[in-house]
Amino acid sequence: MMMTEEEEQEDLVAMQFTPDPYVNQDKWDLVLQGEFILYEIHVPNEQIEETMGMFCKIDFSLHQQNPNQYPVYSDLVGSSEHCMNHPVEFKLNDIAKAARQYDNDHRGIMHSPTPKGFIFHQPHAGASLLANSIMAGSPETTRVVSQSNIIGPIFNIQHDSEQKQIQAFQDAVYMLGRSVSTTAKTMENFYLREPPSSTVHLSKVRQAFPQAKWVFLYRDPNVILSKTIQAAHERRACAFKNRRNPLKGLQAYVQNKNTNKKVTDLTDEQVCSAWLGLLLSAAKEEYEEDISTGRLVNYDTEMTLEDGIMGVLGFLNVSKNMSEQDLNDAMERINDQRQKKANGTPFEGHITWDKTLDATTEEDVSEEVANANAEYVQADMKEWKL
Repeated sequence: MMMTEEEEQEDLVAMQFTPDPYVNQDKWDLVLQGEFILYEIHVPNEQIEETMGMFCKIDFSLHQQNPNQYPVYSDLVGSSEHCMNHPVEFKLNDIAKAARQYDNDHRGIMHSPTPKGFIFHQPHAGASLLANSIMAGSPETTRVVSQSNIIGPIFNIQHDSEQKQIQAFQDAVYMLGRSVSTTAKTMENFYLREPPSSTVHLSKVRQAFPQAKWVFLYRDPNVILSKTIQAAHERRACAFKNRRNPLKGLQAYVQNKNTNKKVTDLTDEQVCSAWLGLLLSAAKEEYEEDISTGRLVNYDTEMTLEDGIMGVLGFLNVSKNMSEQDLNDAMERINDQRQKKANGTPFEGHITWDKTLDATTEEDVSEEVANANAEYVQADMKEWKL
């Protein structure tokens, strides 16, 4: 029998997808049982009560074994055929409420640990290195979710209740951290590395998880801004996006420097430098509120030194309760991570602890970059003696 044109079209569409191994199973139950994990949220019409969660089958062991090859969460999600072809969607507050009840009824089988720490950062300031080092410290019992992009969609909404936003964020984090306990070691260490712009919402993250440690990584702004301006996609994301729709607080930050200027008046270098300054300012403000849970980390003086990175890991409780042998083993795995780029390929030559991984010389810094930083982020750093 000849197929109709419509049937042929449907057949072609079907051929683009792999068979669904869970086709006849209850998807709600699969989420509750921990088979499917949250990978994305979206907020329809900016109504926080209607926040939807997307779930699919994710193999976290890939990240445990090779964190460099999966530097951000979307890389891990992209490796899953199920995530690409057969994700499922549920209302976030409904599924989170059901999951908490399920986990309470199945203690010892399902759990979601409270996050031990959050990583906030400027770009090119060692966040990937720190996230990979955390994972390498104790891979069998650790989950690090890098740049899941749950903070922005929730907290960028200006008109909604702050408490509703915090609850939605707690729900999303809970669903990201769920795991099945097995006869092997239980996942105990849960960390989240957030996108740079999420730093402006640090105060709300602290409200949601007041006991969690957090760090903010910063670096010589001439290095960061030079790299950002040279990378076309980063330049667009930083300059064009913030000029069209400024990040919360950016306009006020710019006018605090010069009351006659608006973000739309600035060059690309100035917009991005002001953005870097805003991130640092937000982190410094929260740090001064409570120095016991937060830490400002200078990449150049801490992340390139063995004692420095161990100090940061210790602050985040990564190395807590480790024996001397465990620490030695962890440092060997961490040093192995330092030899590789974010895509898993090795650097040329052996990277020693006193060697910066991607040095930028003064010759690489343009006059536009230097002048923009002198007006914005570098001016703040000098004032704050950072």
